[in-house]
Amino acid sequence: MRRTIVILANSIMHGGRCIAGKDLNTKEWVRLKSPFEHTGLNGAFSQQDLLKLCGDKNGPQLLEVWEIAFGEKCPFEHQPENIKVENVKWAKKVILYNIDDLVDVHDCGWLNSGSPTSKIYRSYFELQKYSSSLAFLFLTYAKNKTTIVYKQKNGQYHPRLAFSFNEQDFNLPITDMNCPIKNKEVPSQEIQIAHITLGLGTEFDGAYYKLVVGLIPYNQTNQTVIL
Repeated sequence: MRRTIVILANSIMHGGRCIAGKDLNTKEWVRLKSPFEHTGLNGAFSQQDLLKLCGDKNGPQLLEVWEIAFGEKCPFEHQPENIKVENVKWAKKVILYNIDDLVDVHDCGWLNSGSPTSKIYRSYFELQKYSSSLAFLFLTYAKNKTTIVYKQKNGQYHPRLAFSFNEQDFNLPITDMNCPIKNKEVPSQEIQIAHITLGLGTEFDGAYYKLVVGLIPYNQTNQTVIL
């Protein structure tokens, strides 16, 4: 089955890439799983996979539209939207759409899952039976205090997104492939306007950690900011 997908996440995962987006026709979340087997990648795409499927080892860019052939669903408990793609080359499309139509306007239950705000425990997620592990939000600095900060780990500074949402404060790792790790400390960067994709990572110590798996920042002139 072929579906038209707007890409909303291209995230670094276990040395591979996790690709996700929404079906442009149904607005359903789809988390793509590689048709190739790789030890340790847990369904993520290798650079060789992406080169074969879309002609770019870095994979598709956020907001691009691709027609993709899908096979069987392969859901995890914490990622019910997983679907394996077929080993068929993807076709890039030029289709006009309104990004605001993709924003999740209803409360995202797993995002506001209580304390700590950085993760959701497996037992809680299983109890609630959430229909998706992804959320696409619109944030502004005026309302959400959206700021990129860098936290030092193992001698490098890793990007995180600090923001408020539904009266809760978050400070989550950014795994978007276009937000690089820095070797030196970087000043905090206020983001005036941004669309972000949030997702749940794989289980660690009985919990799923919340991640910024897609970041689309804009400045005040609505031009894309290159980080």
